[in-house]
Amino acid sequence: MRDTRKFELVYSQDKIAQRTKELGNQISKDYKDKEPVLIGVLKGCILFFSDLIREISIPIELEFVNASSYNGGTEPDEHVVMGSGPKISLSGRHVLLVEGVVDSGHTAVEIIKKIKL
Repeated sequence: MRDTRKFELVYSQDKIAQRTKELGNQISKDYKDKEPVLIGVLKGCILFFSDLIREISIPIELEFVNASSYNGGTEPDEHVVMGSGPKISLSGRHVLLVEGVVDSGHTAVEIIKKIKL
């Protein structure tokens, strides 16, 4: 069945690129000399995550978690399924969780609980 939904452009590609650069600069400033861990939430973070890390000018460590609250549909639900988690110790580290889209924030809350930040 063909998807016939109409979507309205909210932010242009240039506006997103500009804001991503600003975020990268802010992270570089705020976490200078702290070597933060950036955790990308797969799979939705991939494009934004890769653009963001290119804008960060300080040493960082990258990790990924596989989590979803969609469970095969297109609307988020309250049950978060989390597959693999970080492979490194996060104890005492500055950690930034990076998602591609935040609908309700529920997935991030559940990930934080499960990795015990």
